[in-house]
Amino acid sequence: RGIGHIAKGLPNQDAYAVHQSRESGEPTIIVVSDGVSNCPRSEVGSSFAVQTALDAVKDFCAKIPGNTAENLSERVKADLVPNIIAAWRRAVEQHIRDNPFSHADQERLQTLRKEEKTEFYRKKLGHMYATTLVLVATTEGYTIALQIGDGDIAFVNKDGTKLTRPLNEPNELGDETVALSSKDAERKARIFIAGPGRGGMVMVSTDGVEKSFTTRQGFDKFVKGTMVTLRTNSVEDVQKSLPKWLKEMAQDEGAGDDATLVLMKSPE
Repeated sequence: RGIGHIAKGLPNQDAYAVHQSRESGEPTIIVVSDGVSNCPRSEVGSSFAVQTALDAVKDFCAKIPGNTAENLSERVKADLVPNIIAAWRRAVEQHIRDNPFSHADQERLQTLRKEEKTEFYRKKLGHMYATTLVLVATTEGYTIALQIGDGDIAFVNKDGTKLTRPLNEPNELGDETVALSSKDAERKARIFIAGPGRGGMVMVSTDGVEKSFTTRQGFDKFVKGTMVTLRTNSVEDVQKSLPKWLKEMAQDEGAGDDATLVLMKSPE
């Protein structure tokens, strides 16, 4: 939870979920989501995002024959992305029915974005739950990286010398970001397909992690150093260190935003 959110009395609006493969052909999945700070129910939106994405990815991967990556990018774009967005919106709509907006919430709605074309947006309800989504799923045959909005996905080779960000793009104008509640969320989803990892590491994080570094070079050094730490120490040791690292990022040294990261080490 970021110091800026603590000062404003805001909850931690990040969420994450992990599914570890237990049998051949089943994906290992890591998902993080960052609720938009000025949206009063975004912490609910982010929790819905990670769970609906996790379920959708498991269902999607179960339909991929032979663990093959053939035409996978097109399948992700045509099937997985719209399914995640639709499931998230259904969860939001159900939550609204179960938890009607107060008068204060209704006033807050009037300050949000302009009218949109669909019924979901004409009421502006979805914006109250606005959140990003960043995920990686890997099987024995392929790796899927998917991102809607800000955040970071970094792949590092096993000796910690090479770092790649296949979905990297310049920061969006101002603090505005694409979210699952955006009318163009599906169109602006970024997708990357690769083979399975071989002894390297994937770090998936919300933008509060990168914001805690003054330069991208400093962030890159941290990511590569984490791979070296994983190689020279047990996973359990790194797990014990993560809470301290995140507290420093979110409260002691960072930009004050919530900070969430999930690491996945690929088998040799």
